[in-house]
Amino acid sequence: CQARGCQWNSNNENVHLACQPIPRDCVYTEWSALSACSVNCGSGVQYRTRQIARQALPGGRACDLSNLTISYPCHTDCPCSQADALSCIRLPQCSYDNGCKDKPAPPCSQHAAQTACTATGTGCTWIGDRCLPGTTQTCSINDETKCTATSHCQWIQPSQDGSIGYEPGSSAIAVFSGAVIVTDVNTLTGVNVVIDSGYSRGVDFLYLEGTPVPGKQLQSTYVPELGKLIIEGAASPADYSTVLRAVRFMSTTTSNTAKTVTWALGSGAHFSASTGHVYQYVRDAQTWDGASAVCGTLSYAGVAASLATVTSQAENDFLSQHVGVMGWIAGKKINDVWTWTAGSEGAMNAGAGMAFFEGTSVALPGVFANWDRSGVITQPQSTAGANYVQINLDGTWKAVLDVTGPGFVCEVEQPPIGSFGKSVIEWTGCAPKILPACPLLSDAECQNNDNCHYDSTAATHCVPSCESLTVDQCAAGAGSLKCRVDTATLPPRCTMDKCIGKTGTDCAGECHVVGGNCTYKTGCAVADSQADCAELAGCEWDGSTCSRKSCSTYNNGTQCDENCQAQCFQDAYCDYVPAVGICADKRCITQNEDGTCANIDPKCQTVQPSGTTYKRRGAAVKVFTQGPTATRGFAGARIVIVGGYEQGADTLVLPTTAGIEAEDFDVELGLLTLRATGVNAPSWDSVIRNVSFSTTSQSSHTRNVSFAMFAGSSVAPMYEPTSARLIEFIPAPGAVYASAAFTCITRGGTLASIKNAREQAFASKVAAGRSAWLGALATVGTGLITEWSWKAFDSNAVFFTGTASVSSASVNGFTFWADSQPAATANDVTLALRMDSEGTWESATLLDATNEGFICIYDAASTTYAGAVGAASVTPEGCYPTVCGFDNKVLCEASGKCAWNAQTGTCGESTCLSHTTQAACSADGNCYYDAFAETCLVAPSESCSGLGADQCASTDGCEFKDNSCQPTLCSRMPSRQACDAEKQCAYVDGVCRPRLCGHTSVAACIADNNCEVAAGGKCVAKPCLNLTSATECSAAPNCQWNADVVPPCSNDLCSFTNQDDCWGVATCLWQDGQCKLNPCTYLNEQTCTSGANADMCDWSSEASACTRKKCLGTTQQTCESESLCVWTSKLEVSETGEISTKKVCRIESLSEQMERRGAAGDEGTCEEVTKSVTTLAILMTLLTLALAGAFGWIYWRQRQIAANGPAANRSYGFGESGGLGEKLVDNAEEMDEPVPRREGDDGDDLGAL
Repeated sequence: CQARGCQWNSNNENVHLACQPIPRDCVYTEWSALSACSVNCGSGVQYRTRQIARQALPGGRACDLSNLTISYPCHTDCPCSQADALSCIRLPQCSYDNGCKDKPAPPCSQHAAQTACTATGTGCTWIGDRCLPGTTQTCSINDETKCTATSHCQWIQPSQDGSIGYEPGSSAIAVFSGAVIVTDVNTLTGVNVVIDSGYSRGVDFLYLEGTPVPGKQLQSTYVPELGKLIIEGAASPADYSTVLRAVRFMSTTTSNTAKTVTWALGSGAHFSASTGHVYQYVRDAQTWDGASAVCGTLSYAGVAASLATVTSQAENDFLSQHVGVMGWIAGKKINDVWTWTAGSEGAMNAGAGMAFFEGTSVALPGVFANWDRSGVITQPQSTAGANYVQINLDGTWKAVLDVTGPGFVCEVEQPPIGSFGKSVIEWTGCAPKILPACPLLSDAECQNNDNCHYDSTAATHCVPSCESLTVDQCAAGAGSLKCRVDTATLPPRCTMDKCIGKTGTDCAGECHVVGGNCTYKTGCAVADSQADCAELAGCEWDGSTCSRKSCSTYNNGTQCDENCQAQCFQDAYCDYVPAVGICADKRCITQNEDGTCANIDPKCQTVQPSGTTYKRRGAAVKVFTQGPTATRGFAGARIVIVGGYEQGADTLVLPTTAGIEAEDFDVELGLLTLRATGVNAPSWDSVIRNVSFSTTSQSSHTRNVSFAMFAGSSVAPMYEPTSARLIEFIPAPGAVYASAAFTCITRGGTLASIKNAREQAFASKVAAGRSAWLGALATVGTGLITEWSWKAFDSNAVFFTGTASVSSASVNGFTFWADSQPAATANDVTLALRMDSEGTWESATLLDATNEGFICIYDAASTTYAGAVGAASVTPEGCYPTVCGFDNKVLCEASGKCAWNAQTGTCGESTCLSHTTQAACSADGNCYYDAFAETCLVAPSESCSGLGADQCASTDGCEFKDNSCQPTLCSRMPSRQACDAEKQCAYVDGVCRPRLCGHTSVAACIADNNCEVAAGGKCVAKPCLNLTSATECSAAPNCQWNADVVPPCSNDLCSFTNQDDCWGVATCLWQDGQCKLNPCTYLNEQTCTSGANADMCDWSSEASACTRKKCLGTTQQTCESESLCVWTSKLEVSETGEISTKKVCRIESLSEQMERRGAAGDEGTCEEVTKSVTTLAILMTLLTLALAGAFGWIYWRQRQIAANGPAANRSYGFGESGGLGEKLVDNAEEMDEPVPRREGDDGDDLGAL
């Protein structure tokens, strides 16, 4: 152990843990040489730095990142005229006004007499015994009574105990007059002072007064963007206590909002008053795991740190607005749940951590999260491995891979007392009610007031400046100036818009023309030279301007590899799109405070709010303003997004509510089911009102949401507001069709009809994997085609005509048939529709008893459901991408709605979107119909393009049409729903194929009389089936036209010239010397022998079918040419009684056959007669044996009766009593009369029976 540089602890009972590392403290390098001064003149700073040479080992003193730099002031003695603007503000003897100048003596103070003080143009007022700047109208009144007596003034007292009062515009005040630092550290390297809350940028200032600790090289720097004063240099805790007491605050703010100012030890540490925690941002390239480990080795005033958790908006704002961070925080995805893994939150749930988000879209009620929702892929993204959280500069979060990041945030939750502090500053004294009171000032006063703007050409010369407005006032357009919210700074501030209204060459400098308007340059555009552009990350110089690099430059060719993904994740303007595997630019990511698009971009659109609205980056919004009005005892509710739903992006959630159990959100259907637990259940009205909607989608369409209450645990309906109907499953195992239909009627509805893919999904969901009856029946139409129609409210609406092999393209209706369905219907057999356990449709007989229940639909306006259903809409607001606002060909074509123009390099709406009907969509070879969205979309890319005629003909899924190879209709369908919605297609073995000749094997193709095997082994329809007009069909050889069947032109299966061959095919018959189609097969019992059919058909009771007749010739020649037929006369009696004869063709009788064949010496005659007589003889023998057996039994039974006497049991059958075995007579005495019996009769005579 010791040989390896470790120590042996013999007191450790566990010998495996006895060998331990030797504790060692953190080791630093030597301090560097003093750096150059940061400025040539005026309050500069120079540094000594050192690095961590070796991290501490367990038991040693941890490294302190706040003790790596020592700063020293420099060039503090130069005159004001040589100081820059920032140094000028910090130098008490200087003032900045278009340059740094010596601060003049207050002009009003030079007037010793009241008359001279108040003379016109001086801008002074006489108060008490002295002359002060301003007028009495500016509320510079020290007397409370005089202040409140002035109509436009008010007297303000501090409202918080221990707060410091301050009157803006007066002398600076001490912020930490009683500060005392308590720490074990002997030498400190600095302190950070931050205006934590209430900060007014540009008018609030912090500075260090004088030289509080003579002889110490201390340097202070004020950063107005962050409201932060950084004081650096090596000094003792006592010295820095003195330094804190010398920190001064001054302001010319017009806001009376309280300001909280905090301090923390170390130039990199920040104390937040809202959380009570200390934060340190570390600029060190580490992975997430590495950052977590480094934070664990750091400490603040002896207290260990950990990777930061962010659990509130205030904490998030503090990090982004005052610390300025970009890097790792302690969020991690574990089993699809985003969890805080560090600090007190990481110790929750027995160390499993605190969950703050689920999956990609489920916000947890009452838990803070701030994901970036602005990109092509909204955060958190679902990319495999992107399980770690980074915070961006703007405070938003993103999920990334565990790659090297730009930095990380460490947090100390319980810093020791004495290592931090805070003060609260409040306005006190006399203040204007309208702030600032610029219109009341004189011209001289206005020009000397930073909160006012002087314009000699305006009607009112002095108006409030943009800088005096809050961000909210600025965004709302308050004031008479053209102001803008400057979001380039943190926090954002209100400034005058110097670009608006400028044109031509006047729009220059910090402005440029975009979309015909003069706007501020932002991002890369602020760089005016190639050198400046090169210093900006993510920017490139195109020869004249600096612009952002396209995110596509990260891609390795057409794909984004691992290195590309790492770069893409780090770029705040890029998104990795896993669906197509590329890095892409975010779309429409900037918007103004009012939600409008920040820049004029034709690919972005501002969606105006209307009603209940949601935002792309906003929190969940409540959907319903009204719950159920009925007061019945409900067991639960079903809430569903019935319109505009985007699967995987939209979600519904109910905050945790006592007495209510919320099932997991059903992503497939957009459904949330709530159930009462029976314990302290609240009113359902309040529950429904609390249901909230949120989305990660970038689409800008309205979502329609409905709710339906239910009473039982087994029956839970869903409500569709467009048709105002409910749908529910009724469990009833073994119910036949008639009883299911009757039950739905008694409940106030009918068996369900399903008109689209969404209703199908609803029905499948309510059935929950159970087979069920639906409200449709099938009847035989003309020919062999089966006609299916719904029998619900809109009775007899035909939705499908055909079988599993063929269908009618003219019938418009949704279907969802299982493989090899629907079955063909036999004559006089009615089929009903059932949904199987997988949700697909099958045909079944009316008496089928295998279903587990049935599905009913109801009119929601009925009294049964009055007050138990409702609906509402949520609409978007803000800046959203247009439908086809893509700059990338891959993303454009992947959208399904857009097409890429290779000539212009732009993305536009596809012509598919213009098709409003399914028929028009299917006719376009580039499109397919999405049944779920009820939209015509661009078909996925296919492999038919560019193929020649021969190669096209042999390629599955292709056809040569209009001089080009195109995908067939069915091969364009990318999903089962799209396939089933197309009548000419069927979904077989996971592939969408034509119903007609869509066979996958050669054997099946050959067995189908409508099909033939073409080149390449492809199964195609025979030529006749492709002809679409009656003229073409009739002119084609061996083709026949029948407009009542599908397809109407079919191959003539009865083209035989030999009558024996013709009679050998059941669908054919021989008549007048020709083989014709047999119509009898298609007829039922009523039509079989009626009218002209009687001459050709006979009804067979044994077969329950209509069969063809023979001998149908209409002339003697055609009749006698058919075997077993004879031309003979037939007597007919007219209605008047006249007798006439008619020549007919009939089948020869047996005697006629024997006579004819005998006369012809036909040996077959005797043979056939012999066969008939033999059969008859066998039948007669069997009958004789049966009769002999019967009489034998009777004889035996009579002998038994005679032997047992009159008291014997006399019964029929085999039972002892009842039924067929019931005793008819117990004995002769029980009869009304004795049994007649002839004397001497011993029972041998059969006559005794």
